[in-house]
Amino acid sequence: QEAFAPFETATALGCLWGCACSSPGAVPEGWNGSNHDPIDKELRWCRVCRNWKPARTHHCSQCNRCVPRYDHHCLWVDNCVGQANHKYFVLFLTYVAGCCVHYFYVLRVYMMDGSRVAVEVDGGVAVVSAEGWLSLLASVLLAVYSVAALGFCVFAVSFCGCTCWGVLRNMTAYDEATAAPDAPSYSNGIFNNLVEVVGPHPLLWPVPHRMPVALATEEALAHPSSPRRKD
Repeated sequence: QEAFAPFETATALGCLWGCACSSPGAVPEGWNGSNHDPIDKELRWCRVCRNWKPARTHHCSQCNRCVPRYDHHCLWVDNCVGQANHKYFVLFLTYVAGCCVHYFYVLRVYMMDGSRVAVEVDGGVAVVSAEGWLSLLASVLLAVYSVAALGFCVFAVSFCGCTCWGVLRNMTAYDEATAAPDAPSYSNGIFNNLVEVVGPHPLLWPVPHRMPVALATEEALAHPSSPRRKD
């Protein structure tokens, strides 16, 4: 158990670093959808960037850029979560949730060991040794600490579950928050939805790396009912 803890912690920190320090993606200046009439492709005009933006791209006022497949601006990492770094974010939540579950399993083992207080009988009187009292005190402190950590564990696992559920349905947090009427139609099946976020190779799904940015011109053409929101 102790040997695995540094690995999972380092992996979670690596995903956090990747999500915080990598670009979520951007729309190239002058992009208008393969040099065709942008109106025919149901594109929208960003009044801040002065540029066309493809489907599911939204302007973030905090990052001051248009982010492809915009999910949300995460205060934890002080960065936007978009198409390029969405995998970092999903893996970060997954590994943090895994660390919390592993922590409580290890905590249960330590508490069970500490609850076995050695009692010696001296002249018919039960005497608890100093090591026994220290072990009992450690168990009590671990129990108090576990209650404080339980809230974070529940939050991390719940947040991870909600995020993964959105990935399986190809729904971003922005889609959920704004209730975009065409958002459910972006789903291409569970496997293809996963591929869009974590890559085409299942063996590399647990490996954190930056995803390429593919502007959703074809996706916009396939879903002509895309809403024109003024961001």
